[in-house]
Amino acid sequence: MNAIIQVSKDELENLFKETIEGSITKALSEFTDKMVEPKSYFRNQVAKKFKMGNSTVQKLIDDGVFKTTDDGKRVTRDSVEAYFKLNVMRRKPRNSSNKEA
Repeated sequence: MNAIIQVSKDELENLFKETIEGSITKALSEFTDKMVEPKSYFRNQVAKKFKMGNSTVQKLIDDGVFKTTDDGKRVTRDSVEAYFKLNVMRRKPRNSSNKEA
């Protein structure tokens, strides 16, 4: 059995608007879910992102802590992540309330 549904112009516009907004929201969500961090950074990006000086970044490269891409222009994300994970694990928790007098 087929049924005919009668809607007003405003109801039809709202239905289209909700459908389109839902589709756009879903598409944007799928797009942003696929966005990933770059595999490497320029030296100044590392310095800015992790709040360290350019000379510190260069020293970490020279010391072999940060690995660079084959052309030497970019720092690999993996080496930056490994450095910070290691330093977080080494860091001792601060607890000023347990100080002895």
